[in-house]
Amino acid sequence: MGSADYRSLCRDLEKVLNTEGLEGELKKFMAMEILRKLKELKYFDQSKLLELSDNLKQIKGRKNIFLFHQKEILPIPTFLLPGDILDLQKDIFFDVETIKRAFSDPLISSHFLFVTKTPMYVLDITRGTSFETSEIQMKDYSAEIFSAFSEMAKATGGLTESSANLQFLFEKAVDASENYYILYYSPSNYKKDGKFKSIKVKVRGKNFRVTHRAGYFAN
Repeated sequence: MGSADYRSLCRDLEKVLNTEGLEGELKKFMAMEILRKLKELKYFDQSKLLELSDNLKQIKGRKNIFLFHQKEILPIPTFLLPGDILDLQKDIFFDVETIKRAFSDPLISSHFLFVTKTPMYVLDITRGTSFETSEIQMKDYSAEIFSAFSEMAKATGGLTESSANLQFLFEKAVDASENYYILYYSPSNYKKDGKFKSIKVKVRGKNFRVTHRAGYFAN
């Protein structure tokens, strides 16, 4: 559904760019409206993650979350100014401490798998439209989501991997969910002060990659 909407909006943008006599502020306004709609297709906010956390806590047993996100690319007309492009950089409200608290349940782990391969719908657009290279550039906006999801994975002791190879990412996802150790310990001088307590796990040897949850809240 998202890809179909993406293609439709790109066709609308193509019409704006190719309409004779459409110039200046009106052309820029119409192009920006279409680009904002393209951005809304990939909208993400913290409230959705918090809702997910609440739902998971109602389910018994160990839970693994797999967050797949493919490279996000937008067609940007070259006549737009740097200030116009900056306006498209939607700020994602993501408070790390809030997410840590929401997913501090020891039975929840989140894994972020970033697909670096250029989406097929972007290739279809660049091949199947009359966009001229002089009037359009494809800009990557993936950093907005990448930073949020990678911080979430880090907070819960999950895995963050990026690759253009889908099979590799799926194998990593399976390994991350099936191979793990559960460590128990009793903190000294424990106080229920509601503060976040960081955890650090070390393993003897130089060839180990250790991932573990960032800590817990002393509630």
